[in-house]
Amino acid sequence: KSEEAYEARDKAMAALFLIERISREQIRNLSVLDLNLEEEEIRLSFKKEFRHIKKETLWSLRNYLRGRTRLNPITDWVFVNKKGIKIAESSFKGFIRKLKRLRCEVI
Repeated sequence: KSEEAYEARDKAMAALFLIERISREQIRNLSVLDLNLEEEEIRLSFKKEFRHIKKETLWSLRNYLRGRTRLNPITDWVFVNKKGIKIAESSFKGFIRKLKRLRCEVI
């Protein structure tokens, strides 16, 4: 079950990166307090106001958050690792490299 939660996490991170064009740093620094999914908005760290997100991203975030508790988070950061803490910069960079390779293979 936790593997499904990690897949959902990766899809949500990919949606924020590819669809919303949000930077790695901003994605890593998202707190659950920065999410207003009822209004389809997120707040980015460098801005105080909320920003509208697309339906695909909203779906990915909701799907991930439904299963996030299976990852035993001990932090308010949205994206957590196997220890339940904020995903490491190096892990996130590796994820982005993998994502770019996959995208090139699809194109």
